[in-house]
Amino acid sequence: MSKNIKVPQLRFKEFSGEWKEKRIENIFSIFSGFSFLSLDATKVGVKLVKIADIGIQEMKKDNISFLPESFLNKYDKFVLHTNDIVLALTRPILNKKLKVSKIDEFFNNSLLNQRTGKIITIESLNYIYYLLQNEKLIDKINLSIMGSEPPNLSINQIKSLGASLPQKQEQEKIASFLSKIDTKIEQLTKKEKLLNSYKKGVMQKIFSQEIRFRADDGSVFCDWEEKNLFEIIDVIDGDRGTNYPKSIEFSNDEFCLFLNAKNVTKKGFKFEEKKFITKEKDNLLSKGKLKRFDIVLTTRGSVGHFAFYNENTQFENIRINSGMVILRNKNEQVSTHYLYKIFNSNFFKKQVDKITFGSAQPQLTVKEIKKFKIYIPEIKEQTKIANFLSSIDKKIEFVSNQLAQTKEFKKGLLQLMFV
Repeated sequence: MSKNIKVPQLRFKEFSGEWKEKRIENIFSIFSGFSFLSLDATKVGVKLVKIADIGIQEMKKDNISFLPESFLNKYDKFVLHTNDIVLALTRPILNKKLKVSKIDEFFNNSLLNQRTGKIITIESLNYIYYLLQNEKLIDKINLSIMGSEPPNLSINQIKSLGASLPQKQEQEKIASFLSKIDTKIEQLTKKEKLLNSYKKGVMQKIFSQEIRFRADDGSVFCDWEEKNLFEIIDVIDGDRGTNYPKSIEFSNDEFCLFLNAKNVTKKGFKFEEKKFITKEKDNLLSKGKLKRFDIVLTTRGSVGHFAFYNENTQFENIRINSGMVILRNKNEQVSTHYLYKIFNSNFFKKQVDKITFGSAQPQLTVKEIKKFKIYIPEIKEQTKIANFLSSIDKKIEFVSNQLAQTKEFKKGLLQLMFV
């Protein structure tokens, strides 16, 4: 088959024939918003859709602006309704994705602000929504708007770009199928948020001792003890100094993984960007070598992120550099799994925030870390707490993996179902 024939790799069996190549100006237009005055803003009234409210296939609701109710009639041609497609017109592309979204029920009967646009088309509107998520078209748009700072999008800049379209019936079938995938993504996203919210709430109650576990025989555990962290753990600095090793980009048995603070996030270790040092250089360093069941804490920059070097961590040889410390349990009556859970609780994070809040360059010192206080129940209750919270973590991880797989599935469909 010739490469010039316009047919997708993946297609519903009831359709055949080539897709028609069209210029963007003949597919859709962009209706730009109105430059409402900031002086007209009100505390309640009609919602205003600003550029900051348009995310990547989501409408953001964390900074809502309002205009007087009377503006609905006065500026009726700028009124948005549920399922309208809007996009950001300044810095419209982020991480190779276009900031385009559907108006949901929350923003129904809102007004369209300047530097935002609404898609107008005689084609299937939902199909155009997915067309604007296709990487090939986004790459073309990106090339067309490059050269200005900030990059701005207008129909005049992209009107000559080409895109291939099927007949409207096939457009609607494709859009309907992809919308079902989006519904699944929305459901999983909501489920993940609910689980995280539940975990946050139950951790608050556990570590404030509002919720207490009981022994297997139903008896009550002993009261918790308050301890300084230095009584329980050793705090070990990462390696630093003038002999800071130069990392290399590959690994085998002769190399050691060398982490920086970017490898530790709110969700634990992140190994997408890996650096390694030779075993020879590793042996010359005096600190920062991880042992299984060590906990890593970031102490500069993004302070207060923890990662647990447990049996599931994929690397055998890991060393940390400055900007992090190792928290190594030295008390046999304290579960390291319990420590990791309490370190990720609001109770402990408030202590970290109290020290780092307001600092231009937030950081923690070993001296400060050792002064932190935690509450310790007896070992059997620690185990019950850690196991209970781990069971929630497993559910969250399962849903997160489902969500990631569904998003990846959709990404593949967007590549295969469009020309």
